[in-house]
Amino acid sequence: MNEADRRRIYVTLICAAIASTPLPASAQIFSNAVVSPAVKPTPAEPTADLKVFSATSQKVKWSGEGSNAVAFDLCVASSTGRFRLQVTSQSGGTMLGAATGGKLGFSIRFRDASGQVQEKTLGGQAVVEFEGSSPAQQDCSTGANASIEIDNKEGDMLAQPAGDYMDRLLLSAEPL
Repeated sequence: MNEADRRRIYVTLICAAIASTPLPASAQIFSNAVVSPAVKPTPAEPTADLKVFSATSQKVKWSGEGSNAVAFDLCVASSTGRFRLQVTSQSGGTMLGAATGGKLGFSIRFRDASGQVQEKTLGGQAVVEFEGSSPAQQDCSTGANASIEIDNKEGDMLAQPAGDYMDRLLLSAEPL
């Protein structure tokens, strides 16, 4: 295990979307707030903390037009004040249709504690990274300070056959 892996912690989000054309649909995202440090760092090592504060299940109605977004409140903090948040898609950067075989693209919008917003479309990439700051806190003991939003764009939703689409996202944070 290398130095970065010893300091990295992991949180898993499970996301699912139900796409329907032309009937209305909904999207559902489940978060599983499991935080598991790989190795307990020594006091001299920089640390990162990551925690999901949102409900374990959120349902979003899709009316057949516009985007289909759902947000999660989280905390990402670092003893250095800066961190890297890595989001890994289990399905290679798309939500996979269980019965349809379709692939539904999505983007991720991340807002850090300073209010900086970054958006990245996975577009078949299994991993995207965000860099952020948590200047006022070194751990997640005081609550949420950031958010992550998963969004299916209208064009992507309309291009796929109706059905259930899912992906599992693994979030990890490391101090910079």
